[in-house]
Parts: sequence; structure tokens; C-alpha cells
Amino acid sequence: MLSFPDLSALLKGVNSDHLEDMGDRLNFYITIYLLLFFTIVTGSKQHFGQPISCMGPAEMHADPWMQYFLDFCYVGPKYLVKDHSTVTRSLSGASGVGNAGMEFYQWVPYLLILQVIIFYMPKACWQSASHNYGNGLDMETFVKGAVKNHIEYGQKRRSKVRAMANFLTDTNKIRGILGCSRDSKLYTIMKWSCALNALGQLFFMSWFIADWNINWAYELFDHLYYEKTSTESPYFPRVAFCDVSKLEMGQAHNYTFQCVLMFNFVNEKIFLFLYIWVIFLLVVNVISAMRQTLILICPPFRIWIAQFVLPPSSVLFRSLSWTPAQSSTLIPYFIHNSLGCDGIFLLEAVSNHSGRIIAREIAAELFNILVKKRHEMSARGLGFFEKIANLTGVLYRHQAAQWPRRFALLKGVYNKELAFPSSQMPAVKADAMKVLNAIQSGAYRQLTVGEALVYTAVALEITFWFFLGEMIGRRHIFGYLVPSDYVSCDTKKIVKAQKEIEARGY
Repeated sequence: MLSFPDLSALLKGVNSDHLEDMGDRLNFYITIYLLLFFTIVTGSKQHFGQPISCMGPAEMHADPWMQYFLDFCYVGPKYLVKDHSTVTRSLSGASGVGNAGMEFYQWVPYLLILQVIIFYMPKACWQSASHNYGNGLDMETFVKGAVKNHIEYGQKRRSKVRAMANFLTDTNKIRGILGCSRDSKLYTIMKWSCALNALGQLFFMSWFIADWNINWAYELFDHLYYEKTSTESPYFPRVAFCDVSKLEMGQAHNYTFQCVLMFNFVNEKIFLFLYIWVIFLLVVNVISAMRQTLILICPPFRIWIAQFVLPPSSVLFRSLSWTPAQSSTLIPYFIHNSLGCDGIFLLEAVSNHSGRIIAREIAAELFNILVKKRHEMSARGLGFFEKIANLTGVLYRHQAAQWPRRFALLKGVYNKELAFPSSQMPAVKADAMKVLNAIQSGAYRQLTVGEALVYTAVALEITFWFFLGEMIGRRHIFGYLVPSDYVSCDTKKIVKAQKEIEARGY
């Protein structure tokens, strides 16, 4: 007995999982079910109904071959006749009026099934790559646990939140380049694959329907708007002609049938909707992929995104006696070192699927773990290498803060003291060319030992007197000793001019 497969089991693989955001659900859930619905609508008519209806010569309607002619016209070549031109019967369909738009009529359900497979491919590849090449982070189980935990309360809820925070702490041990695990990087690649897939779907439909004409949907919209009473369609014709041959008594009798492709009316609306839907998916996928990429490579953007899943600062620091300066430095450190890309990704997934409250509880617990480690470190004292690391960080931050001012001073000193005088540049170039020619020609090999020693001594004397003169002029061995309240002459002039303008009342 013929039985149908269990659709719930068949579609279980396309259900939304706990790591997907709204963009992923649009691609892997809503789009796939839409395509499957359109496949059932078009396939049921073509395989279980009458997809084509044809009219031929009057004497053929009672002919037992009539069903054969209908089936042949459905799967065989068809062509259009525009402007009521005279039909030239031809078994090949080459009547001079063309047969564009006729070939895909019977292939529409199979195209939709192929689109379902292509739309699901990024998710399948991502899951396979994460399983085989990821870091082994069971991210989906983590989010599932958070979803179940949002209905718990009391000590049981707190213990599970603490376990989830410890899980995020363990992810710090497997981070690679950019401070992220391979699982997060594979998820970002999947995002860009979805964007490329949507772009490819547009070209795929253009090839299938309009022979690579990417503007076919615009032309169809224009046709529907300005020719509302027309029964013809430029890409989904309603009426076509079909040439068939019947052999009787050793002779071939050719007939031309006029057929109605009634389901092209529905196909037209389906593909117009799909065209708009895929453009919408393309925009959503590009924005989502760029957002995920910026989380990976742009720390300021990561801080901005983290504020939507972290509790307010008043909640994080309510049990701590930290100064505002300490608080402002600890939050970025917590985001980049404790959370990282993986923590932000998981907290966003938890917030999307189980609510922002449980996500903020996990983040607060993770922050308490970080503060506890900082207190333990301060209580036991820093080791030798930790002191070196802290000192290096202090020096780096100080030098980075001073660099703009020092660079401006260095630029001014270079322009005034180290730049070559323009009047002496020809002589300098001529002497440099002499030295270069002597090296290339090998003339230096003809020098005696005494001459070589004299030239070397002169060069060293010039070099030493240059550096010694710089030290005397600077009154310091290395660099300039610039007071912290030093203000350059240019800055004084600007301030003076600004005060004069203010005094005049402008």
C-alpha cells in the first residue's frame, strides 16, 4: 500500500535551533517552509491535476489519442504566437516566433525543491564544520540549558547560572586569533555564505525564467501595472502552441494545438514574491554578516553590542567600592578578556531564546568571577612576570597618551633643525653621486691604508660632533626634556588670536 513519509520527521532538520538569530530563522526556517509550500501548491496541480488544456481540430476531440496529445504538449516543445501571426506548423517548434519562456513550465516544482536544498546548505555546512573542525564548544547545549533555566528559581537557578558562567570562563582557554574560537569564526563564515546564497538565488531565478535578464521582475511589474487588462505575460505566458504528429497507415499527420498554461498565472505571482523576498533576505544577510564580522575584528563595536546583554554598571558595581576610573577600565577588560566574541555570541543567543533577564544574570555572575580573581591576585601579590606585564601596560598607556603631543613636537623639530636646506641640496646630491660612482666603479679599492684611515676618521669626527652638538643644544643626552606644562609658540599665537577675537566681541 502506498504510504506518505512523516512530514514532521522529514522537516525536523530545518527547524530553528537555539544558536540562530532572526536572520538565520528567515533563511533556514521561514524561507524553507515557504518554498516547500509553493512546491506542494505547484506540484500537486502538475502531478495530480490537469496542468495543461489544449484545443485542436474538431475531429480530434473524440480521438482516443487526445490524452496522448495533451501529455505530449505538456512535456514537449511549445511556442508563442504574438500579434495573431500566422502559425507555421513545425514539429521542432521553429515557427519563427520563438519559444522563450516555455521550457520551465513543467520544471517549476523541481526548481523550488532545488532552492530549498541550496538555502539549507549554509546551515548544513556550518553544523558539519563546527562538529569536525570547531573547538568542541557545545554552544547549543549551553543555550538550551539557559532556556530551561529561565523557569527555575531559588538556589537551583543560582547554581545553574554559576555553572554557565564557569563554562564561559573555560572558553578563554581555547581562543585563537582575534580572541575568538573557531566556532565563532565558522558562524561568521556561515553568515557571509547566506548573503552569497541570496545573491546567487537572484541570478539563478533570472537564468531559469528570463535567460539571465536580472531585470525580469521589474519588467513584469511594469507590464502588470500598465497593462492591467492584458492576458499575456512577457515571462509567464498563458497561451502557447504545440505541434504534434500522428502516424496513420504509414503516413504522418501533423496538427497544431492551442494550449492554455493555466498555472502560469500562479507561477507568475509565486516568483514575483520570491524575487522580492530574496532581495529582502540579501539585505538582512549582508547587515547580519557585517555586524558579526565587526564583533570579531572591531573592539569598540564589541563594547557597544555588549551593552545590550550586560546589566547596568550600577548592578555590576553595587557590592564593590571601586572608583569611577577603576570601573571604566574594568568594563572593557571584562568584555574583551572574560566575554570575548564567544561570550557575546552566546549571551545574545540566550537573550534571543530565553529572555534578557537570564542573559544578564549569567553576565553578572561571570563579572563576579572576574572580580574575585582580581581580589585573589591582589591578596597573594603579583609574581615577577606579572609585575613586568603590569609595568609594560602602564608604560604603554602613558606613552600612547603622550604620543600625539610628542609627535607634533618631533615634526616641528624636524622641519626646523633636521630638514636639508634647499640651497645646499644640489651640492649634497653631487657629493652623494660621487660616492655612489666610486663604489660602483671600485675606485675605493685604489685607496691606500693611510687614505682610508683618514677618510674614516673624518666621517667619524663629523658624526660625533653632530651628535655632541645636538646634546649641547638640547642640554640632554637623549631627546628633549620637555616640561609637562610646555606650550609651543604656535599654540600661544593661536590662543592669543582667539582672545583678541573674543575681546572685540565677534
